[in-house]
Amino acid sequence: MLFSEKLFLSKNKLIKRIPAKLFSNIRLQEVRLDYNLLTGSIPSEIGNLDKSLVDLRLNNNQLDGTIPLSIGKLSHLKELHLHHNLMTGTLPQSQVFGALTSLTKLYLDGNLFKGRIPIEMAGMSQLNELRLEHNFFTGSVPDAVCQISKLRVVVSDCSMNCKCCKWCI
Repeated sequence: MLFSEKLFLSKNKLIKRIPAKLFSNIRLQEVRLDYNLLTGSIPSEIGNLDKSLVDLRLNNNQLDGTIPLSIGKLSHLKELHLHHNLMTGTLPQSQVFGALTSLTKLYLDGNLFKGRIPIEMAGMSQLNELRLEHNFFTGSVPDAVCQISKLRVVVSDCSMNCKCCKWCI
């Protein structure tokens, strides 16, 4: 069987759910399914790509549900694009954001997330871009997150207290 390291299917008007079987190719390094019409939740099988995946782009779809805890297994992940979907719930703490220590870009904007920003995000020491706006977060961006030395761009809703935000929307 032939396996690819990259799956680029952006802007293809794909519909329905993301098939869990897609994540059985343990060599996938980049998955770009952005700008489609995908529905349903992110399959927990995404955690099968724990040794290879560095770039996951599922933005601009109609995905719902919560962020699966198995995303926390993706220890090599550098970019996570979940923006502009219909995702809900609170952000997982140490199981996901405390484990993604290689992440440089995290885009969660334009969803239906609620609750507080987990302080465990401070463990993402390589993070340089964080987008949180257009959700229903409460409280503030933790000071420990603002102190990530490589963090350059932070955007949140103006209703949140954020000492390190470049912009609020």
